[in-house]
Amino acid sequence: MRKYQLIKVDTSALFVSDIHLSEDSRPGIDRFNRFLEIHASKHEFLFILGDLFEYWIGDDANQFNSVATTLQKLKTKIYFIPGNRDFLIGSDFLDKTNITLLK
Repeated sequence: MRKYQLIKVDTSALFVSDIHLSEDSRPGIDRFNRFLEIHASKHEFLFILGDLFEYWIGDDANQFNSVATTLQKLKTKIYFIPGNRDFLIGSDFLDKTNITLLK
């Protein structure tokens, strides 16, 4: 079971990386969605620094719908740098979730 550590700093930005969400682990997805709802929603910015997902086979595969729905609901500005496991995330997913791709 993966544990998440929240480090509180005096800023309105939150950084996450290497979450490696897998559709085979519903409890992990549920924990991450709760994390977003409880913690990310309190910050002005959320930076996702690679490997949010264990794999991404394409925007048209309709993967991780609950995560996409939770991200859509956030009023937090979200920035994303793809990792080696989710580099195929494309503009459809980014547009749907209001995520800005960083190079």
